[in-house]
Amino acid sequence: MALGDYEEILKCYELRETIGTGGFAKVKLARHLLTGEKVAIKIMDKLALGYCPGGELFDYIISKDRLSEEEARVFFRQIVSAIAYVRSQGYAHRDLKPVSLKSS
Repeated sequence: MALGDYEEILKCYELRETIGTGGFAKVKLARHLLTGEKVAIKIMDKLALGYCPGGELFDYIISKDRLSEEEARVFFRQIVSAIAYVRSQGYAHRDLKPVSLKSS
């Protein structure tokens, strides 16, 4: 996680204990500063994610200027499938945007 990303999180959330770890990430319990809502925040080291050679989807779209309908449909299906899986596990992604997604 870049320092700027970490600083942005700290503007809105109070980070608490680590509740899970993996090969490339930690999951921390956090509290939203305004609402007091408890959330889990996954903190990933993007540099360690060498298996995402395509980079961010946003950068890919910008480099192409626009996507064909067929290519956009492929990305859309992958995104919807991923969101369906996350939701089936009882989680929600609250910051879904092309910058948050990786292309392959």
